[in-house]
Amino acid sequence: SPQITLVSSQGIISISLRVCLINEFKNQFNGTLFGLIVLPQELFQEGFVGKSLLIGSSKKVNNFEMMAIQMPNINNKEKFYQSLDEIQEWIKKIKESI
Repeated sequence: SPQITLVSSQGIISISLRVCLINEFKNQFNGTLFGLIVLPQELFQEGFVGKSLLIGSSKKVNNFEMMAIQMPNINNKEKFYQSLDEIQEWIKKIKESI
């Protein structure tokens, strides 16, 4: 089954998921899911499904800003770097809440 890897300041947590069993994921992960970054499709070979990054922490956090972002095409440098800046600012806010 596919692997979902959560990267947090406490380390990396890998959780096996069957594609349609989101409830199983919720039951396995007891921390806080901070956000989702969908990588540009251009990073992957044609015919392969793209990848997403889930950002989380093993700690429970109650007050935080969740982010979901679709990264633009890397050939659009202005929008791509703007998205990276947004992610960096968001990470700073996460660090303050942990």
